[in-house]
Amino acid sequence: MFPSKNKALDKYMKTKNSLKNKKECSIPVLETHITHNTTSVKIREVFHHIIDATKDYICKISRHSHSFHELIIVLKGSMYVEILKKEICAKAGDILFYHAGVFHKERFIRGNEIICISWEEQGKIKFPILMHDASGKIRFLAKWLWEQDKSNYSRKVLLQEKTFEIIKIELARICESGERHFFVSNLKSFMAQDLNKSMTLKNMANYVCLSEDHLLKKYKKLTGHTPMEDLRIIRLETAKSMVLHTRLPLKAIAYKVGFHNVYLFSRLFKKYFKLPPGYFHKDIDYRKHTVFSKS
Repeated sequence: MFPSKNKALDKYMKTKNSLKNKKECSIPVLETHITHNTTSVKIREVFHHIIDATKDYICKISRHSHSFHELIIVLKGSMYVEILKKEICAKAGDILFYHAGVFHKERFIRGNEIICISWEEQGKIKFPILMHDASGKIRFLAKWLWEQDKSNYSRKVLLQEKTFEIIKIELARICESGERHFFVSNLKSFMAQDLNKSMTLKNMANYVCLSEDHLLKKYKKLTGHTPMEDLRIIRLETAKSMVLHTRLPLKAIAYKVGFHNVYLFSRLFKKYFKLPPGYFHKDIDYRKHTVFSKS
């Protein structure tokens, strides 16, 4: 549980508990209306909280949904969310988006620091669940938005309006300009997690919450390859590194990267790198001074 002395966390727990009982939270930190793309936006709440890094505990919030949208901006540490049948780890610089009505369950790890913004907006919002603030602009704006609420500035409501509008515009820019990099790199990271295990297109589609057909079309449009082709390349590149830098036999290397047939592994390796793995595996001293790549 959160320490009772931390008012921000107590406030957060009360908000979440009220949702469990299907009661609408009434903590109107901001009462502004923003026009963004002709859609009325009403901010409900902005708050900041920290999980004490000196305490040995994890805060868990059971499965629930909201009648409003929510952004979680991770400033420090990490947190986990179970949403749409998958678990996501969000680290410093990541942004989580919960669409209204979507059920999710959260775990906050000690040392975790977040800013949460919740708002109401008509229509469907097309932000992905997980985004990354590489430039730090969203974190800066979120902190500013939170700090504005504590000020006595006479025009702070206007500042809050404009700040949140800029946050949404910047999120849209991140989604547009970073779609290829983030979507592809995120899926490739998933592929590389357990190379020795079987990986199917269905596994990948479930991970990114798309149908298999939609994933195939989107991935090929962004990269020019299919996901399974890139999975094979990841396996071969990992095998190349192991051939050059370990004394493991080829059969063990093949198994570790997901090829259970060493002859198929050798054939694909030679096709991709133009040299058989055994050529570099025979002499470890030679391998230390050899660099090879796909020609």
